Amino acid sequence: MTATVTLQVNQSRLIGNLKHSFTNQSTFLSELMQNARRAGASEVRFEFHAPHTLVVIDNGHGIDNLQNLLTIAESGWDEVVCNEERPFGMGFMAALFASDKVTVSSHNKCLSFHREDAIQQRPIQIEPCDFQHGTRIVLDGITLSYEALRGSIKSYTRGFSIPVYFNDELCLCEHSWEHLITQPLLPSFEAYGEVLGLGNVIFDVNSVDLECYLLGIPIYRDYVDIYSYRKPITVIHLDPKHFIARSPDRDCLYDLKGAVSKIKDGIKNWWIQRIQLFIGVLSDEQIIQRYWKVMKHWGLYELMNQIKAVPAHLFGRLEGVPECLRAGRVSGSQYRLQEGSVITLNQLKSGHVKICTGFPEYMSKRNMIPAVIATIQGWLVLLNAYDIPHDHWLHGYLIHLSNENGSVDFEQLGSEPFYSHMNSDLEVKLCESLVLNWQGHSCTTSDYPVVYEEDDLHIAVVPKNMKARSVLLMADSYVYSDESDLLDVELEIDTEELSILLSSMQHTEPADLLKTILGDRLNLPSARGATLLISVSNTGQLVTTNVTELLKASDGELAMLLSSLTQEQAEAA
Repeated sequence: MTATVTLQVNQSRLIGNLKHSFTNQSTFLSELMQNARRAGASEVRFEFHAPHTLVVIDNGHGIDNLQNLLTIAESGWDEVVCNEERPFGMGFMAALFASDKVTVSSHNKCLSFHREDAIQQRPIQIEPCDFQHGTRIVLDGITLSYEALRGSIKSYTRGFSIPVYFNDELCLCEHSWEHLITQPLLPSFEAYGEVLGLGNVIFDVNSVDLECYLLGIPIYRDYVDIYSYRKPITVIHLDPKHFIARSPDRDCLYDLKGAVSKIKDGIKNWWIQRIQLFIGVLSDEQIIQRYWKVMKHWGLYELMNQIKAVPAHLFGRLEGVPECLRAGRVSGSQYRLQEGSVITLNQLKSGHVKICTGFPEYMSKRNMIPAVIATIQGWLVLLNAYDIPHDHWLHGYLIHLSNENGSVDFEQLGSEPFYSHMNSDLEVKLCESLVLNWQGHSCTTSDYPVVYEEDDLHIAVVPKNMKARSVLLMADSYVYSDESDLLDVELEIDTEELSILLSSMQHTEPADLLKTILGDRLNLPSARGATLLISVSNTGQLVTTNVTELLKASDGELAMLLSSLTQEQAEAA
């Protein structure tokens, strides 16, 4: 005879171990809310009585058979509810394990027992009581605090379909379907309704975040924006025929990865069909203004390629002298264009608008010729390449500011001194104006310097009257490897030194040069009225002699000449 085995259950051990299945201490709250809703209640009330008692009352049709409460995997609901909502018959177990003692009253019958009595399957007497309509459940010995109860109930009620009170305070249900479809519509609202295979959805063009509810209880959320609580959210009330909560907690979806993929595919496909309806009906500008954020978030790249415009806010307009990167700031002074405007394919084809990418950030093995041309000619720089799909038509019009050297034409003034600064020496060349040429682009300027590399030399071509600080920041970031550590003191010292150097190149007359360099530095009480004789040796050594007393004592021709010059200069000053 062949031996056989069958599946058996150690009932007492199974029941005792069930308490370890409910990993969320507050699960029983949502289960009691669900039971009230299924019983046709129009409201649920939670009342907390210190220190450890919670009373739950609903005005539904009550419980006909109290045995169903203590029968595992037997919900007691009718066939319609079982088919549509798939109740597990485990919800009341969560309430049992959340307290020490449970009292249930309904239809003038009362069931009161301690948790251990139920676990040990001891007979529990049903007693008569005066509570008739609805259901009242008293949980003694709960461990959750007042604050924890209040917070959990408020969280569970956000999408719940009937009013819920906690100690007579009405909890908001701002995401319940009944509430959502009766609210004034925001300008960003797109549509609401049933999506087959998904459920009821509120669509908003400004939302990239999802909040999903199953039978009114939050079951999944995907917040891309950390400030989503301030903005519209795509709210989805999932169809329980197509989505199941994980037993017994119901705190997340069964087969979470597959369910989330199904949800997101459903939303994405809905948006594809929605936007396709408006292509050829709305202008490209209107479609971009309303749907670009949606298309980018949901990866609707084919649709993005069909529309011959892109948002202008993806680009920055270059202003000011281009500079190396400092403290995370993008090179150059870039400002986003006004929201709502677009850049069209026709503008790019005609050359009316030029766009670029790859703005030079550092001097090493790079040059600023393309950057200066782009700035002077008003090109727009793409702020983030990830904003545009790799196969988008826009890439055909992007000018890449590469490190390929262009050329600089100018008529040099003065000598070619070297100037040492942070990371390298600069060969400084002074001019009235300069002409920049790079990959077929050309411009003339007397308002911008340019720094570039040629034959392993770092060259700075500087128009007259240009500020030294702009030249230095074009050549060097003045920052350590840590972007937050700016070398501002070193920058100021170098700025002063380069300013003197540039002045010396512009003033060939020694007296004018000295006056430019000194400025007001000798406007001191001890120096006033003094006449100084300054000489510079061939090696650059400076010798200063005070000849004031000599002039006073001398009656010779030289003294008279020096005195006359000194008086003329003082009067001119």
